[in-house]
Amino acid sequence: MPFLEGGMADRDETLGTLLTGAMGGLALGAVLYSIFAPVDPAPAGAEPAAHLRVVKAEEARAVVSAGGPVFVELTASWCGWCRKFAPEAAAVAAQRPSVSFMAVDVDATPMRIENTRGVPSFGIYSGGRLAASFSGYMDRRSLSAWLDKNLAKP
Repeated sequence: MPFLEGGMADRDETLGTLLTGAMGGLALGAVLYSIFAPVDPAPAGAEPAAHLRVVKAEEARAVVSAGGPVFVELTASWCGWCRKFAPEAAAVAAQRPSVSFMAVDVDATPMRIENTRGVPSFGIYSGGRLAASFSGYMDRRSLSAWLDKNLAKP
């Protein structure tokens, strides 16, 4: 197959042809390609800001057990969606100084959040207990709304 021999452009072109021709239908091909296509890396300077501290799982657990509102992101260096999410979380964290924002690299220090799979995954903790969890990418508007909804829970 040509995409095994060539670069990313050859692979993307061949993948698109296979999905739209062999599976029948441009819509199905577009949906599948959007799921499996590589994510562009975050733009330069998109590393987590000081507001989103990268910590080990033990530190995250200690801060969670202290009882204040805590946002924990499970991330990995190889995860394109995690890299894309970093500036979104940093922007939201800068607007919410009362919430501790942390990122845990699951390859460096394993941690799990209930009811989540894969990375990126998120948990919001309040009073030492998990208030809500989510797996997948969120933009800053969605993240902010999700935090508002789940921090208001008793």
